[in-house]
Amino acid sequence: MQYPLRGVETFNQVAVFESPKALAGEDDWGTPDELDAAFAGTCDQVQKGLPLMWRDRWWRMFDRDPIMTWVTGRIALLGDAAHPPLQYMAQGAIMAIEDGWVLGEHVAAQRAEDGLGVDWDRALAAYEAVRPEHCRRVVSTARAWGALWHLEGVRRLQRNALLRDRDVHDYSFVDWIFGPTALTPGDEPKMFRPIPLDSAPR
Repeated sequence: MQYPLRGVETFNQVAVFESPKALAGEDDWGTPDELDAAFAGTCDQVQKGLPLMWRDRWWRMFDRDPIMTWVTGRIALLGDAAHPPLQYMAQGAIMAIEDGWVLGEHVAAQRAEDGLGVDWDRALAAYEAVRPEHCRRVVSTARAWGALWHLEGVRRLQRNALLRDRDVHDYSFVDWIFGPTALTPGDEPKMFRPIPLDSAPR
């Protein structure tokens, strides 16, 4: 059966928190009571949204340290096989799409004039020259941002003070990731400069 989508809005809401039970090695982790406890001190808008979420499904979040070797012979890694990230930068799917596009561009550039052959060694080498470093940056930054969002105590107050001082239209922390996809290492934009939490106004 098909349902008309005219006038229907979809909204995807996910709650992320560090589970004390999971950290303690318990099997019964991520339960609704832990969800409620994690968000007990939040504003009314968040409190109203919590009951609307699926409360019978939850997943652990995993990433992997970046790897820089993606090609062995004629085998090349793409997507999560090469760079499974945490979700904090919302880049998992787009990195896989970019991998495919970059590989496709290099294959096209190495195709013989008659269209029948490809210099696969050169194409795969060009692909591996640019994508692992970009994705290393994303995986490492997502891990660091996850730690930043879950700070407690004084460190949380320092983070909040620094974020309050930023212009809401300042995207310098993410310009490097939302710009054009690099085809060569020289095209990769410079990373942002982290601001030390200790520099927050007291």
